[in-house]
Amino acid sequence: MYANIARQNSEFRHLMPGDEGSKKGVVLFVAWTALSSLNHEIGPISEASIGNIGMDKPDQQGWVDPVITTTLGTAWMVMEDYVHKNVLSRIRGAKTRAFWHVLLNPARSTANVFAGRIPWAG
Repeated sequence: MYANIARQNSEFRHLMPGDEGSKKGVVLFVAWTALSSLNHEIGPISEASIGNIGMDKPDQQGWVDPVITTTLGTAWMVMEDYVHKNVLSRIRGAKTRAFWHVLLNPARSTANVFAGRIPWAG
């Protein structure tokens, strides 16, 4: 969701895999996801500061989360882009396409809801 939210608020919002400039966008989204995930773990308003995780037992801090969220999260976004471009675009019928969009693109659908849009928005 971090990467999809960053994309919705950038000049790369309409780019799909294979489009010119999409690799530059993915690099930007990796950086944004890394910063967002790190902030979620140890930032000023984070699990560590609000829930005091890691203060009494520092070995319980999830240091692997920023790495996994960044790498797998961005790979997930790219996979959803391929599904959106190559699968969903071939489905006929608005209701059917909306159903499959929400089912096959959960991160993008959730980012759409956070942006105040319908989940199946392009």
